[in-house]
Amino acid sequence: MVIIYKTGKDATTAKGYRPIVLANTVGKLADKSVADLLQEHIHLFQEGQYGFRKNRSAIDALMCITSLATRALLKRPSTDPQKGHRLGLQQPAERTTY
Repeated sequence: MVIIYKTGKDATTAKGYRPIVLANTVGKLADKSVADLLQEHIHLFQEGQYGFRKNRSAIDALMCITSLATRALLKRPSTDPQKGHRLGLQQPAERTTY
């Protein structure tokens, strides 16, 4: 913890100083450094993992799952040509049960 004097305040009282804690910042930097080393040298993360990886985001994960779902729907045969068009697909798809 570092104590910084507040300009214009009474230096003889506690209210004249501002405490700043740097431990959390130092800890975050250390965590980030260790995570980077693990990612580069040990390859602990699976290819499909998006959290805690460089150049990966929640948007990337959503795009991936949307692409997989669209491909799965397009592969299914349909008896009703209108069902697929309501979903905005190029080819009809059967109703999916959840």
